[in-house]
Amino acid sequence: SIQRAILPTTLPAVNGILIATGNRPTRQVGGDFYDVYPLPDGRVAFCVADVSGKGMPAALLVSTVHACIHLLVEAGASDLTGLVARMNNHLARFSVTRKFVTLFIAVFDPSDRSLRYVNAGHNPTYRLTAEGGCAPLGGAPDPALGAVEDGGYRPGRLCLRRGDTLA
Repeated sequence: SIQRAILPTTLPAVNGILIATGNRPTRQVGGDFYDVYPLPDGRVAFCVADVSGKGMPAALLVSTVHACIHLLVEAGASDLTGLVARMNNHLARFSVTRKFVTLFIAVFDPSDRSLRYVNAGHNPTYRLTAEGGCAPLGGAPDPALGAVEDGGYRPGRLCLRRGDTLA
């Protein structure tokens, strides 16, 4: 119920893109998480995250991450690296479970089709092009959230073309 309560039940309509999500939980409570955040200026932020481990500690940490992301995104999603660094330092200092969180977070601007993102230890995100190409976004991921203080997060940026898909 914790996990279901934090996953979005509806997705926002964003001009120029189609957003699709899904989650199939296993028999145990886990730490999988995603969300989509429409921003007042027409941009949209979204994230995919996973807490290490299973069970109630993972579910509780997902709940903390969910609240933290909402607060920080609502305060302003212009500085993704700063947002991720603040979350990381908070989790590194205060997580009593000593778990870590992998996170991919991005902001899409439909006015110029730009995507700014940070990958904090999450699985690679792939760009599939309308022409059939497939390539991972930017180099190796930065450290997972909560693993070390002052993780040093790097921003990535690209322009999506019509027909591109992120997975």
